[in-house]
Amino acid sequence: MQMTPEQETMVRALDIADLTKRYIALRDMKEKLEGDTKEQLAKINQGLAKIEVLALAWLSLNKLDSAPNPFGTPYLTKKTGANMADRAAFNRFVLEDGAARIAFFSNNVSKDTVKAYMEANEGACPPGINWYSENAVNFKRA
Repeated sequence: MQMTPEQETMVRALDIADLTKRYIALRDMKEKLEGDTKEQLAKINQGLAKIEVLALAWLSLNKLDSAPNPFGTPYLTKKTGANMADRAAFNRFVLEDGAARIAFFSNNVSKDTVKAYMEANEGACPPGINWYSENAVNFKRA
């Protein structure tokens, strides 16, 4: 994550306990208002997303996987996924060995099947599939 010197100074000065407290409070509000209007939930979701970005930056700058504090623990997690990049290429790939690759067929690309294939093939992704992996931050209550 690249930041300007000013942004880095601001992120370093953040109080991770305060960010965690605010995140947990916003998440609790989100759950309470679940049935309310989309507009109200959108504001809360924007707040959660901003805090997630700040907490992810804080953890990254401090080279930490988690930051336990009195309010909870923000911690790094890996988000992964797979989506169809080229259906024709993917279909050809599966049909080359249909018996062994039938698990790939569904209405969606199976992330677990793609991951298993990649593990068995030195990290190579099946043809026609995009794979992504990104750091994200989650929060758990103290």
